[in-house]
Amino acid sequence: MATTTMPWKGLWGMIPSPTTDERIMVALDNSINPKSGRKIFGCAHFHDHAAKKNQGSYPWSQCILAVGLLKKIKSRWACLPLIFDFT
Repeated sequence: MATTTMPWKGLWGMIPSPTTDERIMVALDNSINPKSGRKIFGCAHFHDHAAKKNQGSYPWSQCILAVGLLKKIKSRWACLPLIFDFT
């Protein structure tokens, strides 16, 4: 996530205290949205590691990568999304 186009200073400034126990914890998640059709933005054959036995391993799908800040809010964990992108 070392991009020069992402306004990191502005994002961290919006969160009053991004640390938990003096650490910054970040969550990374990827999801696959299977699609049907030929001209769909961001579609390709991505590997689905959670595919069932009767499903294809490389479906025609969109793969979305999300990064969020893990923060304890009122004694419960919350993931505050920072950025997402199609891979």
